[in-house]
Amino acid sequence: MTHFDDDVHDFTFDDDGFPIQEVPTITPVPDVPDSAFCDEKNITDLFNMSGAVYDVTLSLAEGTLSWTSGNALPNAIKKKSKGLSFFRSNSSNKLPTDVKSHVCLRDLYGVRVHRRRRADQKPGEGTCLGFGVFLSEKKEHSNILKPRVIYFEHLSEELCTRWVTKIRSYLNAIPGRPKSVKLFLQSHAGGKCGRYIYMHKIHPIFQNAEIDVDITEIQHNEHIKQEMIHLNLDDFDWIVSVGGDGTANKVADALLKRAQKEYDVELKPGLNPVKAPLPLGIIPQGNTNHIVHSTTGCDDPITATLHIIYGHSVSVDVCSVCTEHKFLQWAFNSQYGFPASVLSFMDRYKALGSTKLDVAFIKALTKAKLRSYDCVVEYIPAPSIISPVFNTPCLTGCNICWTENLNDSSLITSDLVEEFDPLAVSGSSSSIIDLTNENPWKNSKGSFMSVGVFSIPGLNHLAPRGLSPTTHLSDGHLDLVLVHNTDRKDFVRYLRRHGNSKNQFDFPFVEVQRVKEVRFRPRVPISWNYKDHDYSEIDYEMAKLRRRQSQQTKSVDVLDLEDVSSCSSSSQSVGERADSTLALNGLSASDDDNDHDGNDNDDVDNDNCNNRIKSADSKSKSPAVPAFPPNKLVGPQYRPTFTDQEIARRKKHQRKKEERAKAKEEARMFSSWSIDNELSKERELSFKIFHGLLQICGQGVSPEAEPKDVNFNCLPFVK
Repeated sequence: MTHFDDDVHDFTFDDDGFPIQEVPTITPVPDVPDSAFCDEKNITDLFNMSGAVYDVTLSLAEGTLSWTSGNALPNAIKKKSKGLSFFRSNSSNKLPTDVKSHVCLRDLYGVRVHRRRRADQKPGEGTCLGFGVFLSEKKEHSNILKPRVIYFEHLSEELCTRWVTKIRSYLNAIPGRPKSVKLFLQSHAGGKCGRYIYMHKIHPIFQNAEIDVDITEIQHNEHIKQEMIHLNLDDFDWIVSVGGDGTANKVADALLKRAQKEYDVELKPGLNPVKAPLPLGIIPQGNTNHIVHSTTGCDDPITATLHIIYGHSVSVDVCSVCTEHKFLQWAFNSQYGFPASVLSFMDRYKALGSTKLDVAFIKALTKAKLRSYDCVVEYIPAPSIISPVFNTPCLTGCNICWTENLNDSSLITSDLVEEFDPLAVSGSSSSIIDLTNENPWKNSKGSFMSVGVFSIPGLNHLAPRGLSPTTHLSDGHLDLVLVHNTDRKDFVRYLRRHGNSKNQFDFPFVEVQRVKEVRFRPRVPISWNYKDHDYSEIDYEMAKLRRRQSQQTKSVDVLDLEDVSSCSSSSQSVGERADSTLALNGLSASDDDNDHDGNDNDDVDNDNCNNRIKSADSKSKSPAVPAFPPNKLVGPQYRPTFTDQEIARRKKHQRKKEERAKAKEEARMFSSWSIDNELSKERELSFKIFHGLLQICGQGVSPEAEPKDVNFNCLPFVK
């Protein structure tokens, strides 16, 4: 049988804090999950299996369920046993022909008592027929898991209940398996068959595993975010998404944002995020399913469900998507250029059903639509000391991906590259690089047909080895793929290599960089010029005049305050006027006349100071009142003539025509970003990778799996 044991990686670190990858050592997981079962005695009973009597032994101490064939039943009894067998036509109940067989209890995910019920009986009632154990097995040379059921037939309800109780106690003691999950269902995914597939294929498996499922059906785009804000995460062990890549991205984004909110981490560019508190399970129902395909090796919903039930998860890097001053979202894979054009055409041809992808590819590859885009790509290269070889794919037991052993008190991640501070005792990252002498940013300017930023390989049915086959799930790096401008024939060859074993990056116009951070900005050609109808020279000059007047007013106020302060200081220095400024303000005109003793100049200066202080106080206390009320229209207004109306109508028509031409030209010069198969309105984006920010269901791609080549029927034949 198949064992789902976790791989343990041993890492050593050098003086700079970089991990030195070694060959992973697989340590066997003990069959007994708890020491409480070490003293349990084995129990053995007779059960009917496939028309024969078997001695079945349950050993909780060893964690096995084994059976040995006994004598065959007489013909009469054998016929009777056929009537008592469960689902005789089901091939999953066929036993091997060897004399002795067994299963490991860790491979089981459920056990239940089976009964024969009438239509008027409730669940739990009826005649006991025995019990069945539910397990999974892996197809040969494949990543696909399929469920299997083994039935043990016996008419004694007391005996079957005792066996079910013991096996269930062992399964409940296995750590890491979920008991309750929160599930977000996208019913419109997969050709609007999401609800049907879940109710008839997924939900029965959760019932057999006795997992409580809280289902929320997605109604609108903000539904997941609203539900996640008010969700009590302590009540669930996993968060599950049923849908395509867009649904999975929304659930992951909402889960990570909720984690930042719990730890008061502000969502802004340059943040140090907190890891997600719960694993994320993705049950694929979309068109590409590149996220779950990269973590499980297939896009089978049954396989993903079994990984969730067993509690299998892998650590996955997630990158932040930001503008210059704003944090947008979390993402896995993002593409600009040709992939975004295909996605936009898919949205246009939704009515074509399953053929919309082929039609979108053909439309995007036409000579009128296939083009390159001028842009500037800036990036920070990954440190060469831990940069792996580019021809090494990420498989189960990968010695390039590395994990961190973090306690609950140290959930905040840190970047592997930061600027060196000589005054700091220790940095916040595990490796410090001196970036003060040299600018770490490298740039690449030019015309690109496609720009890809990948944090996971991006496996799908069109690219069985991945959009970027050498990208690893948890190595703390991004793969930046730049496809420079080339002719249509070579670009089609580049696309076709995604479906076979040839290296799609082995072209002179394809550039691949392993980076830590990326900044993207589209370029506007100098020759592109259009008439801006919103520009008014009069409004522009008036705005300049108002700004100039406001600056002069501010300068005058500053000068008045300076004069007041200088006058107050000079008045304190005079011997005859040693009183404070408040005393000077309280003097009357008669007092001034009586105090004249030849110092007329000082009195004049002091009076000027008093007046300035009063004016400054009045300005600060009372708001500015306009000198004149606003103008009001009085009398009959001007009524435009028919000629004026015709001129205005023609100007409006001409303006709409120019705006359409502007939009058409802008669409030719700029493309959109496809972030996890969802179009983004923003163009100037920055991406930064964070290591191991999320746990996703799966165990990676099996080394035994052999991906099949794909023939792109949608691509036109190019000689």
